Amino acid sequence: MMNIRIKSIFTFIMLLVVSLFFTQCAKDDDIAAKDGNGTLRLEITDGPIDDASVAGAFVTVTEIKVDGKSYEGFQGKQTIDLLAYQKGAVALLGTGELEAGTYTNLTLVLDYSKDAAGNAPGCYVLTKDNKKHDLSLNGSSTNEVTFAAGSINIEKENQTDLVLDFDLRKAIKADMSGGESKYAFVTGAELNAAVRAVKKGSTGIVKGSASSSTNFADQVVVYAYKKGTYDANVEMKGQGTSMVEFANAVTSAKVDASGNFELHFLEEGDYELHFAAYDDTNNDGSYELKGSLMLNILAGLDLNAISVGANATVTLDISVTGVLPL
Repeated sequence: MMNIRIKSIFTFIMLLVVSLFFTQCAKDDDIAAKDGNGTLRLEITDGPIDDASVAGAFVTVTEIKVDGKSYEGFQGKQTIDLLAYQKGAVALLGTGELEAGTYTNLTLVLDYSKDAAGNAPGCYVLTKDNKKHDLSLNGSSTNEVTFAAGSINIEKENQTDLVLDFDLRKAIKADMSGGESKYAFVTGAELNAAVRAVKKGSTGIVKGSASSSTNFADQVVVYAYKKGTYDANVEMKGQGTSMVEFANAVTSAKVDASGNFELHFLEEGDYELHFAAYDDTNNDGSYELKGSLMLNILAGLDLNAISVGANATVTLDISVTGVLPL
C-alpha cells in the first residue's frame, strides 16, 4: 500500500511539473511575440519652393517621435538643407528598432533658435545674396510638426523604410511684415499638412518631358493630385491663413530649362497631373501664377488618369502649345 501511495504522489508531482513547464513556455512565447521588435528606417526628401532667389532652405531637427514616444533610432540633432534633396534624393534621419505593431503619427521636433553647430537661427531660408532669413513663428524657440502617417506597420524582425516628404512650397511663405526676414513658416496646422510619410517600397515615379518651341513662362511646375480631387477654382487660389496655392497636391516638381520633370515617392494609385505657368512679373525673384499650360500628350496617355505602381516608372512625352490664363 505504501509503495502504491508513493508512486501516486510521484506521478502527481511529475504531471504538475510538466504542466507548469508547458504553461511557462506558452507564456514565454506570448511575451516574445508581444516584445518582438522590427526596424524603422526614416529618410527625408523635399518638394520644391517657387522662388528663384532661394539658394537653400534649412531645418534643424532635434528629435523624432513615433506616436508621441521618442524614436531612439534618430541620429541626433541635424541641420538639413531640404532644397538639396529633390528628384528622389533623400537624407537619412535614422534607423532603429521599434516594438512590432501599428503606428499612426510622426513628429519632427524643430529647433528654431540654433542649428546643429550652435549658430542662429536653427531654421532659415538662405537667399542667393548669402543672407539667412529666420523662419520661426512669433519668436518661438522650438516647434513640433506632427502629421498623420497612415498605418506604419512594424513587423517582427523586418525593416520598414519610410520617406518623409517635407514640401517647402506648402511650408514656407513670403513674410510681408516688414522685418529683416522675408520668409516665415506657415501656421502650425498648415505646417503639419506640409509633410507626408510614405512607405518607400510602395511608391513609384512619374517623369517626362514637356517640350515647347516657345518659352511660355519663366517657370513651370507640375502638380500631382489623387485622381478626381483637383478643382481649378480652388487650387489656383490661395487657401488657408497663408494663402497656399495648390494646397491639396500630393507632390510637385519644377520643370527644368530642358522641359524635363520628375515626381518621386508617389504611392500606388491613380493620379492626375496639372502644369502651372509662372512669371516673375516685377523682377523681384518671386514667381506669380500666370495660368495653366495647354498640352498635347504625345504618347496618348490621359493626364487625368495616370496609374502609378510600386517600384514602377511612368514616362510621359508632352508638347506644350500655350498657356490658359487665369
